[in-house]
Amino acid sequence: MTNPTAMDMQNPDYAHNLTYKQINPLKKAFIPKGKDGQEVRDEINLFLKEGKRRGRDSRQAYIHIMVEAVNTFKHWVNEFGGKQIPELYNRFYDINKKLGFRK
Repeated sequence: MTNPTAMDMQNPDYAHNLTYKQINPLKKAFIPKGKDGQEVRDEINLFLKEGKRRGRDSRQAYIHIMVEAVNTFKHWVNEFGGKQIPELYNRFYDINKKLGFRK
């Protein structure tokens, strides 16, 4: 991951851009709506909320976490063309597990 000290300063404009111009459009373009995409959306949100299931808003994630989510998503799109949803889920699951966000 990117150096957290440099990427965790408050920057509402950059965070807004990451959320609404990168993360949300990627989710909307590649993750199916409804039940078919719920598990992968939950896994991405678990990552953005650093393992907190309640009481935290993914739109207010640390910038380095948002950047990592965008990079993970883009690597998946480049590798699988956005076609292998289970692989995207597995990538976020593995990151969450590695970072202790998933028990």
